[in-house]
Amino acid sequence: MQSGYTAQPINPPSDSNRAEPTDNPTPQVVLRIWKDIFGFDDIDLNSDFFDLGGNSLVAGRLQIALKEKLGVVIRTADILRHPTVADLAEKIQSVIKNVRRNELLTSNPDVIPLQPRGEGRPIFVISNSMIFRKLALQLGTDQPVYTILMKDDGPVSNKSSLSEIIDFYLQRIRAVQPNGPYRLAGWCVSGWIAYGIARKLEQQSEQIELLTVIDATAPAYLAQCNASTKLLYYWYSFKAARKKISTVHLAAKKLVKTEKTQEEKDDDEIESAASRVGLFGALQGKMLLFCSQEDPINCLPSDLGWERILGRSIQAVRLPGSHHGIFEAPGAKIMAQRILDQLMP
Repeated sequence: MQSGYTAQPINPPSDSNRAEPTDNPTPQVVLRIWKDIFGFDDIDLNSDFFDLGGNSLVAGRLQIALKEKLGVVIRTADILRHPTVADLAEKIQSVIKNVRRNELLTSNPDVIPLQPRGEGRPIFVISNSMIFRKLALQLGTDQPVYTILMKDDGPVSNKSSLSEIIDFYLQRIRAVQPNGPYRLAGWCVSGWIAYGIARKLEQQSEQIELLTVIDATAPAYLAQCNASTKLLYYWYSFKAARKKISTVHLAAKKLVKTEKTQEEKDDDEIESAASRVGLFGALQGKMLLFCSQEDPINCLPSDLGWERILGRSIQAVRLPGSHHGIFEAPGAKIMAQRILDQLMP
């Protein structure tokens, strides 16, 4: 190292508990930088910045060197929070990963960040609706959440097969996150697409860390129910629909003059496609199921038909609010906490 301030260690580095080098080159690059800055070789991955005599001047030199060698900007606060070589290298690797992810997002405009901040793996939301935004905010700034925009000329509007719809989303997910584990979520019939994506990823030897399905029965479940269950479900559906209109006149007027939104048309196509293919196969990854505690879905069994597909027991977490209202408080807060609990190491 050329002339300049050289910190002296407060305590000599210990030979015990030395971390072993890994296949990741970042720790070794960071280790080399530390040795150059402190001016001696007796430093390992467990060496502590402050035990070696580090101060604000040394921190400034370290920041400059890291930017030159690795192209990352590390704050003084990062050094305070991650004072060992190994910890700081892990932080730097996370920063590098985020930079690459942002570059991939820029080059894939169909993937829209609902909540872009955070260093963890993103949750990919399968829905054209912005209804997930409130849930994304409840998940906090450490959990990125992305949604995928289905274009007007996309596979749904072109009446493609369900497999083609799944492939459309899958290609865009893997363009941003090439490898797992994956975090996926879907609401209503988009939950079926999310399940299909999860299945396909597992068939490609990828891991599903968590699949979240919100207020959706299993694909084609109602078609396979007995007559009494169907009658009860559709009766409650009728009653729920009547709550939204004040008079029969207004209902008729709405039916005559109001066209379905593109999102509603897309959902109809997806539901039709899922009904044709029947039941999906079992899923190995974790699945979290939420549903409204209001009718019509409240009249169905607690697993909403998913147990026979999953091949294991599952019970929906029932939330206050309607099909749309569960994304308001307190439903969004309850979902966010359950999701974060499942993602805890």
